[in-house]
Amino acid sequence: MIYRVVAVVCMGATLSLPAHGAEAPLPSSALRSTAGRDAAHARSRQLLHTVAITAQRLINRLSDTSKPVTIIGRARIESLNPSTIFDVLATVPGLSIARSGGLEGQISLRGLNSNYYHSPLFIDGDRFKGRNTLEYLLIEPEDIAGVEVVRGPAAEAYGSEAVGGVVELTTYHAVPGGGDFNVTGGNVSAGYATVNDATEAHGDVEASGHDLGFRLSLSGREAGNYQTPEGVARNSDYKTGGIGLDTAYAIDPSDTLDLTLRGEFVSAGRAGGLGGAPGYPYVQQRDRLQDQMARFAYNGNRAFGAFRQISADLFYDNFYGEIPSIQRTTPGVVKENISWVVGPAVAGGNALGTIPWEQGHSTLGMDFFQEMRPAGSQSYSDTEHLNASGQVTSISVTPRHQTTPGDNQLNVGAYADNVWTPDEEWTATLGARVDGFHTTTGTNPVVSPALEPLYAADRDSNNFAETVSLGVTRRISPILDLVADAGTLFRMPSDTELFSASVSGAGYSLPNPALKPEHGEAVEGGFRVHSPRASMSVTAYYDRFRDFVETVPVTYLGTSSTQPQNVERASLEGVEGA
Repeated sequence: MIYRVVAVVCMGATLSLPAHGAEAPLPSSALRSTAGRDAAHARSRQLLHTVAITAQRLINRLSDTSKPVTIIGRARIESLNPSTIFDVLATVPGLSIARSGGLEGQISLRGLNSNYYHSPLFIDGDRFKGRNTLEYLLIEPEDIAGVEVVRGPAAEAYGSEAVGGVVELTTYHAVPGGGDFNVTGGNVSAGYATVNDATEAHGDVEASGHDLGFRLSLSGREAGNYQTPEGVARNSDYKTGGIGLDTAYAIDPSDTLDLTLRGEFVSAGRAGGLGGAPGYPYVQQRDRLQDQMARFAYNGNRAFGAFRQISADLFYDNFYGEIPSIQRTTPGVVKENISWVVGPAVAGGNALGTIPWEQGHSTLGMDFFQEMRPAGSQSYSDTEHLNASGQVTSISVTPRHQTTPGDNQLNVGAYADNVWTPDEEWTATLGARVDGFHTTTGTNPVVSPALEPLYAADRDSNNFAETVSLGVTRRISPILDLVADAGTLFRMPSDTELFSASVSGAGYSLPNPALKPEHGEAVEGGFRVHSPRASMSVTAYYDRFRDFVETVPVTYLGTSSTQPQNVERASLEGVEGA
């Protein structure tokens, strides 16, 4: 059972923050009039015409998009009383979650797992990528204003990895205010769960004045092991803490600058699954991760030539991971190991502008994303050998050392989205994107000299890709829409697939810097039924891949090993309802 107490405090003459749960309408320049529709028609589409889809990437109305989308506002988030963002995402149709501990886990959209880089996470329009089993835990639910999930390919807007779908989180930001400086609001919440003796607390305070706005937030969670019908789930305990400061400045009523600083740490046990099997007492493993983030953004609603809305940002994320483990899988041997994941340090940015025209609008944008791991991975281990009485007979120690080469991957992309609504019944959306990748890796140190040739053969490479998408929405009646979408797929292999290596028994887990990007085509179609009280959608889809990446058994230097390799053909098809 979970108990929670929430207090909300509002101070000052005015409360300038938007109400939690309120969805922001699109700029008037991006909307077409709904005049001429009958009242019943307008009511049934009220939500669809006031909710913006895909946050800061594509400015569009939900009623116009041909892609399956789920939007969760703040009011719904609060009603779920979530401990983590997974508790919110679990309510999204077509999205499944695989948990590997009290906090950790990965998502799957249309069967494609985020652990294998097919369903990316974006925060405030920027790609968020660090540790793929923990990245969803580096943002507190209380700081999230809304969640948007696009199911299916969206590479023409979001670039590489947007194959199974995209999760976009929008966070709260400070709101500048005029006049004297005042504390304008805040809230404090605390909770307790009996199932794992968990306590959690969050507090934030907001203030504004003199064209400035501030928001400070603090969060913390701590829990023991989960109690289950089969007993205690060992290694499922966790501890987290976070602090965030957002400062906004209004240059004028149409232009705002925003600076966000955020720090988060997570310490979580692995109760099994990825890296934690076979579990206690044979394996005791934890994940410890820190993230420090800085983001500077500009938002303007004034006219810049043909543009009527412009936003741009630069961000920097620094991840530091430490994974200690104790292994007792071999009788008479206790091995303690610490693996350090030094990085990645991630730098990126995104800029876009909207151009309205008579029967629609265009959105043009550019972004870049660079992952840097100059120190690779590092490791320390000590091994104790015990006799039959449990006494230590010998200890061998391997000091901390670098185990993998450093690597660097830069992605620069440009994209365009055009929405055309010739009449009240039809909307067509055409999107296109161009991506370039520059990937480099060192050649040492490696876990075995036998692997050096694999790194040296493709230590510096360039890849390019073009993706397009065409969507059509046909409004049959006030409550029924037909939708169809066709486009191309693209995914650049991750640094893990390209460069990760280890000794596996008598063989190797091999890197493959020569991996080719995944390409393919996707088509889908279906219908949406919506009314003021309920809605439903059904979508049939077919995705075809070329050079799909899979880990396959190989023979290397006479040993049985594994390696990520390109599979010539693969396909994904199905029908989903929401």
